[in-house]
Amino acid sequence: MAKGMTKTALVRHLAEKLELTNKQTASFLETLADTAVKETKKNGEFTIPGIGKASSPFRASASW
Repeated sequence: MAKGMTKTALVRHLAEKLELTNKQTASFLETLADTAVKETKKNGEFTIPGIGKASSPFRASASW
């Protein structure tokens, strides 16, 4: 079975393509991941247009 890119490989690839440092690229990916988790917990899903959607198997709890 084929393996996907590691986080390090993804950071290096994006940094090279975007002419950014590895640190800047890693920071962006960390922020994106944190935002995705927060929004998925809050709304039950998170969409990156043109890339995909993450959704939670659990519904957001109701506010009383």
